[in-house]
Amino acid sequence: MKYKITARQYIDFLNCLTRQQQENRVQTDITGTEVINRYVMSNTTVPDARNPIRCDEFIGNGPITFYADLDGSNPPNSSIDGQDLVLNYLSPGDIYTYLDWARLRPMTELEYEKICRGQDMPVVPGEYAWGTATFNAAGTITNAGMNTESTSNDGTLSSLFEALPHRAGYAATPTSSRTESCATFYGVMDMHNLGEFLIGVNSTNFTRTSYGDGELSPFGFAQVSGWTTSVELLRNGSDTSPDAISEGKTGLTSVSRHSVMGARGVRRLLL
Repeated sequence: MKYKITARQYIDFLNCLTRQQQENRVQTDITGTEVINRYVMSNTTVPDARNPIRCDEFIGNGPITFYADLDGSNPPNSSIDGQDLVLNYLSPGDIYTYLDWARLRPMTELEYEKICRGQDMPVVPGEYAWGTATFNAAGTITNAGMNTESTSNDGTLSSLFEALPHRAGYAATPTSSRTESCATFYGVMDMHNLGEFLIGVNSTNFTRTSYGDGELSPFGFAQVSGWTTSVELLRNGSDTSPDAISEGKTGLTSVSRHSVMGARGVRRLLL
């Protein structure tokens, strides 16, 4: 995926599930008919770390309709409600299930390294995903929550870590360079717009040729046998400054949820 999973994409996914499946793909307890912590990914009463996904207070017994409500006051899914923000607070189980549904698979640690650096051996000490070792202080968000969200110094590295996450692809413009748009060697965006969920190199039982088939279990779990017993990692998951490509590695458990972790799917193309 050129961009990480966004709030809009995950909302569409949730709204395709049965109620039983939905209950296992959010953090808030939605097994009853009334919800207090309506921001269901962060399990809070108000948005936390810019996660906008919300449901109604009274939800009945059938499938729930989820929506984006970043500002908490306007009608849901309005122009400032953050539908295009990169999504955080996903657990590994959420990620596997979304990627099974989308017919993709998780990215491996070595794929991450190559996507960032390209085919060459590392030559820049402390290199970031955009090819340099330069990082500056954060800027200020403009057009917050809109599909035009950017920063006061849009197109520069100093916009990266102001109230993450940002809109997917927020730093790129029609004239920006790889460095200015924070793009990897191959043009993949947002490696540092939240950290990356990855399958570690020690995952001996992970099969890179196993992809999702769009079919989930009745309880909302992925059903891909080649994804079992994996070593799951968070890379570049700092909430204060980005890590260089080969730094910032955090081990995860199946229930780990982080305000600084996003995810994307991959698919190998056989040429």
